[in-house]
Amino acid sequence: MTKPGVVVFAEHSTRLRDGTPVTYDCEVLEKIARNCNRRIEETGNYEKSRLRP
Repeated sequence: MTKPGVVVFAEHSTRLRDGTPVTYDCEVLEKIARNCNRRIEETGNYEKSRLRP
């Protein structure tokens, strides 16, 4: 599903630039979302999503 202007994160495994394997599971994604929501609540600033080349 896609919704314009909304970023959706899905559970997945990948490797960091240095080759280290990493898994973004439900627990990790929830922590990221809580941190983003806390920052928004405290500062009013929304983080822009970025893709690094």
